[in-house]
Amino acid sequence: NFVETYGDFAVRGGIIDVFSFVGENPIRFEFWGDTVESIREFDVLSQRSIQELKSASIVPNLTTDDTDETRINTDSLFDYLNKDAIVILDEPEIIKREVDELVKEGVTNLFAFGDINQRTSQFAIINNSNFRTGKSEIPARRFALAGGQNLKFMVREGEPSEIIMDFNSQPQPPFNGSVNLLVDYLAKLTNDGYKIFLTSDTKEESERLKELIEEVGTSPKLDSRLIRLSRIQDSSTSILYPLSSINLFFLTETVHSVFIYQSSKIALLTEHEIFGRFKRRELSKQRRFKGFSQKELHQLKRSDYVVHVDHGIGEFAGLTKIKVGGAEQEVMKVLFLEKDTLYVNLNFINRVQKYSSQEGHAPKLTKLGAPDWERMKSKAKSRIKDIARDLITLYAMRKQEQGTAFSPDSHWQKELEASFMYEDTIDQATATLDVKRDMENSSPMDRLICGDVGFGKTEVAVRAAFKAVMDGKQVVVLVPTTILALQHYNTFLDRLNRYTTRVENITRFKSKRDQDRIVEEMKKGSIDIVIGTHRLLSKDIGFKDLGLLIIDEEHRFGGSAKEKLRQLKASVDT
Repeated sequence: NFVETYGDFAVRGGIIDVFSFVGENPIRFEFWGDTVESIREFDVLSQRSIQELKSASIVPNLTTDDTDETRINTDSLFDYLNKDAIVILDEPEIIKREVDELVKEGVTNLFAFGDINQRTSQFAIINNSNFRTGKSEIPARRFALAGGQNLKFMVREGEPSEIIMDFNSQPQPPFNGSVNLLVDYLAKLTNDGYKIFLTSDTKEESERLKELIEEVGTSPKLDSRLIRLSRIQDSSTSILYPLSSINLFFLTETVHSVFIYQSSKIALLTEHEIFGRFKRRELSKQRRFKGFSQKELHQLKRSDYVVHVDHGIGEFAGLTKIKVGGAEQEVMKVLFLEKDTLYVNLNFINRVQKYSSQEGHAPKLTKLGAPDWERMKSKAKSRIKDIARDLITLYAMRKQEQGTAFSPDSHWQKELEASFMYEDTIDQATATLDVKRDMENSSPMDRLICGDVGFGKTEVAVRAAFKAVMDGKQVVVLVPTTILALQHYNTFLDRLNRYTTRVENITRFKSKRDQDRIVEEMKKGSIDIVIGTHRLLSKDIGFKDLGLLIIDEEHRFGGSAKEKLRQLKASVDT
């Protein structure tokens, strides 16, 4: 009656639902007689349409075992290609090496590279490679070079033949994040008559790069006429920022890597390669799901506690089938107090969530139909309002405190952020902007940044710390463990060593003599950033001009430590 998983189909009047083995969602075909009126992708749980499609393919499960072993071993992707298809082998030597390694590892049902060569020989082929090799196992008539070398490919008409295309392209020189080197290179390209494009993934990155080049280009050391940016001009496809005396354009486009074509006098440079940043592949955004997803539902075990938003806390008793109005439906069975039973149709599974609590805690089950659950929800809402009221009072008091209003971003701040080796995620960029906006406000900042391990919280802290140091303020980074202190110390050193920012760490691994020296230098103001454990909360610790406090994992500090932190936070950005 309803599709639930891959391979299911359902027929209801003029509607056919199919859950094909490709795609994340099932497809709904609506018929008028023998004519398909509409094709829509829909959500399996809510049954609501997601988007309308012009066409759809119903694909079988290609991973199941087949009795015809010969068919499994002989079918390949190439058997399904049109005879006019063009096959592009990107880095044939690497493909061969990867295939050979997989064969050595014992991967079965895999074509050897010789098989791939044989099966692709009937198609027009382009071999693309950045490597110039000597003797190659790839047939000479099909080998190709590109990226400054030659590109050879075959045309399918008549006898196999080679056409050689020499793009005469060059890679950009390494800049290692130096805007000065970049400006010198732009000047050289201009003198050679090149048209130059600088690409960035976002408008914000493009603006930042433009400002960095403008600041260096208009310094007294250089000819100020060389790099002077005119007003921004919008175009329908991208944002262009033409320079008045240099043939330079800033494009808001995603380009993977650079190319410089001598014959066409065109140079395309990318911001992420200028600053040596890894290019992140764009991932499709996953829709947020409230309640259970299918995967989470199948991970549930019998006797697990669940919460129904309308009925309360119950015990999961598995999936079962019941008849409703003559039709059989699969439902979730939930047991409440005194073995009262509730059957939840899978279309309304988003009303149920898994119960979360401390490890081993067994909650009291709710009596089905009794007013207890509504009373509990009302009590919780009231308590939340009390907490919110206390927080509002606390923050109103903090608003009256006078803190430090930091200066807007300097040239060095922009360069530091641009030199981060990974691309900022959307949330990371937002968090950085919010923190800097709070720092530029005169009210003391009190901001919490949450994120999983490896999601870039430390980088946001580094940028905030550097902003404080640029205004002559000191920064404290407080962590609960010595290992974490050393990790942060190495990270801060790695990111800030080129800016002559002095970073120190103080933990129990330091000798008494070193600790005393660091404490004295903190009081004198000769240390910009100090990273340490509870030692930083000792009575002998003092600062010349503290501007920013960064606390990592505050929940792991004890009650007395938190009390000292509250005193320290009073008028310092945190």
